[in-house]
Amino acid sequence: PLKYYFYTKAGLQKIEESMVPILEKSRKYDMQAYFYSAVSYKVTYLINNGKYAEALEYQGEMVKYAKKYGHHQGVILGHVSLGNVHRMRMQMVRAISEYEQAIEGYKKYKIEHEFGQDYKRIADCYLVVGQFERALKACDDGLASTKYDRRIGGLLGYKAFILCMLGRDKGFAEVYKQYEGYKSVAPDMEIHLSTQANTTNGYTAKFWAEQGIKRVVLARETTIDDIKRTKDIVGDSLELEVFVHGAMCISYSGRCLLSNYLSTRDSNRGECVQACRWEYKMTEASREGEPLTMIEDDKGTYVMNSKDMNMLLYLDKLISAGVSSFKIEGRMKSEYYVASTVTAYRRALDGYYKTGIYSPSESLIEELEKTSHRRYTTGFYFGARDTVCSDTSKPESDWLFIAEVKGYDESKKCIILEQRGRFKKGDVLEVLSPDENYLKKIVVDEVFDEDGNIIDDCKFVQQILYLKSDVVLHNHDVLRMKRKDL
Repeated sequence: PLKYYFYTKAGLQKIEESMVPILEKSRKYDMQAYFYSAVSYKVTYLINNGKYAEALEYQGEMVKYAKKYGHHQGVILGHVSLGNVHRMRMQMVRAISEYEQAIEGYKKYKIEHEFGQDYKRIADCYLVVGQFERALKACDDGLASTKYDRRIGGLLGYKAFILCMLGRDKGFAEVYKQYEGYKSVAPDMEIHLSTQANTTNGYTAKFWAEQGIKRVVLARETTIDDIKRTKDIVGDSLELEVFVHGAMCISYSGRCLLSNYLSTRDSNRGECVQACRWEYKMTEASREGEPLTMIEDDKGTYVMNSKDMNMLLYLDKLISAGVSSFKIEGRMKSEYYVASTVTAYRRALDGYYKTGIYSPSESLIEELEKTSHRRYTTGFYFGARDTVCSDTSKPESDWLFIAEVKGYDESKKCIILEQRGRFKKGDVLEVLSPDENYLKKIVVDEVFDEDGNIIDDCKFVQQILYLKSDVVLHNHDVLRMKRKDL
């Protein structure tokens, strides 16, 4: 869990404090895996804090220590960490050398499941300095050396990425043929194309279908009319998927490097910090220390602040246009957000297929107001509309996530729950569930902890509690409560 601390200043301090006892104890009791994993976390901390020289010195000492005591795993991990440091410092020749030594170690000690990862790192080094052919060769070497589907998928995807950078769209077909050769590893796997491929028309979609793509996630810039024309061209040869709900990237088709550049967290790998939502000031080059505040009105500026998408009222139009799958954006969202949004869209679709009439109930429309969100928009589906959020960059909600249900104790007539938000005796909780308990109300009367103690004020996150109730809830149901401060 320590890796989740890397991205805040307080977290960096937490890492440094945590490393000391872990390193001391794991070294004392000769726990190689724990010790060298802790070393790699320490090095990552130093890298993320810009202390490259210190990271190199520290990791170098650990490699010497590992060699002295015959800890081959520590030597291998040390070479990987040294390679990471050199790569961050743009010393690609040194980085590649370290990764190659790690690969030799993996081969010598037959740790085969790690081969692909370091070949991918080598390919990345070559890619950074523009040596595309060597990057492709590194991917091929990795594919020839590993038989693990997770590594194979990563290498194939990276190879496809390099080919696209070279402008070899048809080169993707070559990668796909290689993928076909690994059908024995994942026989039922389909290839879906990301929205970042920026597929906006039927002719591009048809091209991808001819390369063996099963489904394309269309660019968010497409209109419903665009989707209809695309489906007319591809017919049944290709499934179309579109975004219908959630935060919208301000960049064209999600092609953004802000998060990666400003925080080293890659938005294209699910770690976007949403830097577009931050507040910015402008500074003239010769006037350092005299920032100019950009203001549109008394609340600030919104040049990169998009509204959230909500297409619940128009799913029938998307279905008629030829859409096969709906995508809900859930990056960095809680399980409560996922449960709430999926409930609304799933129930709306089920009602449509059952009756043939699409008419989402008021309760489903209100459901999407019970999760944190910015003001809603329909995006580009009906042409460019008001997509800029001029109120706040922060998602807000009138409801609180109180607890996740873990089951029901029939003998005690109690709901077993894991607390997430504070609640007290007398509070009214609402049920979020896929079954008939959806929207039922439960008044908090008796609550017990695992030792049987009565709790009137529940305020410890993740505490297991027993809530007295005749309503039989099931694992993963959710309890929520309307905010009292409104």
